[in-house]
Amino acid sequence: MQKFFRLPIVLVFSFIIGMQITTLAGLQLYFIFRWNGIVALLLFCAATFIVLIAAYQFKQSNTTLDPRAPEKTSSLISQGIFGYSRNPIYLGFLVVLLATAIYSCNIINLLFIPLFVWAANQLYIIPEEKALTQLFGDIYTHYQHNVRRWI
Repeated sequence: MQKFFRLPIVLVFSFIIGMQITTLAGLQLYFIFRWNGIVALLLFCAATFIVLIAAYQFKQSNTTLDPRAPEKTSSLISQGIFGYSRNPIYLGFLVVLLATAIYSCNIINLLFIPLFVWAANQLYIIPEEKALTQLFGDIYTHYQHNVRRWI
């Protein structure tokens, strides 16, 4: 299973498809509010901004963005958006899923959010943290104590 989800974006799209299937299959508990489309769009824009800022910081630091090879990391980024979240790209993906759930107006789709957090932690974040601890030692441990994993 981990091999199939080697790239986090595949996991995100799988969850979006799962939300759509849930809704189309009639597994629905509707919550409808007037501004759900606007709220979903704003969340999607915020998520895109978070991911792009984080990717830009990776590029500026000249280090790998590839979650499949955290051992190739050449520098630890701890400033900017990484001063608020150790995993802003995963946070951005989570916000995309939240936007999708809100847009669908289906409360059941909100259950995908904690499932995504668990899956991202198990498949990507914990292995990345182990690799970064080996690479950067006490510097990374200090960073972990000062900056939360998600937000």
